[in-house]
Amino acid sequence: MMTLRMLVLLSGILLYAMNALLAATVAPSAIREFGGIAYITWLTAAYLASSIAAASAGGVLTARIGARQAFIAAGVVFGAGALTCASATGMAQMIVGRFIQGAGGGLLSSLSYVLVRSSLPQSQWARAFAAISGMWGVAVLFGPLIGGLFANAGSWRNAFLAVAVAAIALAITAARALEHDRPVPQPGRAAFPIGQLSLMGFSIAAICVAQVCEHSALKGALILLAVMALCMVLRHNRRAGALFPTDAFSLRSALGVALWMALLLSIANDPFSIYGPLFLQELHGL
Repeated sequence: MMTLRMLVLLSGILLYAMNALLAATVAPSAIREFGGIAYITWLTAAYLASSIAAASAGGVLTARIGARQAFIAAGVVFGAGALTCASATGMAQMIVGRFIQGAGGGLLSSLSYVLVRSSLPQSQWARAFAAISGMWGVAVLFGPLIGGLFANAGSWRNAFLAVAVAAIALAITAARALEHDRPVPQPGRAAFPIGQLSLMGFSIAAICVAQVCEHSALKGALILLAVMALCMVLRHNRRAGALFPTDAFSLRSALGVALWMALLLSIANDPFSIYGPLFLQELHGL
């Protein structure tokens, strides 16, 4: 049973991490059917924005309904988002589906770490966390590969159907494998960083709107607003520390510098995962 529990936790991380790259690989096929190429980054932004908010809500849900119940619900939500994408008739529905998927995926990701301590003996914690971290590497390899197979077969909808089946299977397996737990109230702690998350969501939305805005002045204003909103998040966080450590992105601490390095690496790397499949398919016929 312990092996099955570990498999459930690893699958939660793998499903979340792999799906971002799988969806990016099949997105050009959907865009070819619907049009709306200007909104391609909205698919990724919707997925990541909702996953950030959902991951931040993991502690709140654990305290209210228990980690096992929250994990099962996350799998169902993730599957529902995949089904929404599979049945999409336009880009708007695709974006909504990715938003729903992100909510389920963010919860799966955060709760997989939470459940290590409650589902496995302490002697297995270090190995479990190492294995979970390894799933991100597996996702980088197999996400684009599986998405490419579906795209090459001309069946991008089946890619999302397969993800939906995997998510529902994960929820059913989790209901069997994970032990029942009780909600653990945590009095005195901030329930949910709604203010910071709202500002972060506004920042992401402003960048997305700027991408499809035709007026240069308005585009520049939206980008400036996005940067200002993010600065407000970090300023508030240094006082409250609800979303990040209080020294996040400070050049005076090792952690702050490390977060800057992670951010800059993401800026350098992530655009290819969004635009790379589109360029390779449209420009080179792959």
